Amino acid sequence: MAVTDIFQVFPRERTLNTLNHHRELRATGIEEHGDTPQTRIVAEYHRKLALGIQTTAEDYLAYLEAQVHLNPDDEIGPRLLERFRKAKADGIPFKDVKTDDIASPKDDNE
Repeated sequence: MAVTDIFQVFPRERTLNTLNHHRELRATGIEEHGDTPQTRIVAEYHRKLALGIQTTAEDYLAYLEAQVHLNPDDEIGPRLLERFRKAKADGIPFKDVKTDDIASPKDDNE
């Protein structure tokens, strides 16, 4: 069997690579926005995803809230947050929430 992915042979290296990437993302977030609870929430959410750690609806809502706080000019974040808050209140599983209609409206010039 040919191994095309070095990480199949050395899975620990994938974890170390992922953790190093997470540290870089966290450092960039802190540099951009300061060492705030929101930057820590975003970094921790990305770390969990990268390492394949299961996340909860509460994790995702906290992540969206942090993103909206850190990026106040983003138009999509608040709409996503609102949609997922409503889904949680209505008992709808997040996997069933439609998001393809939330994209930013196109400019007439585009």
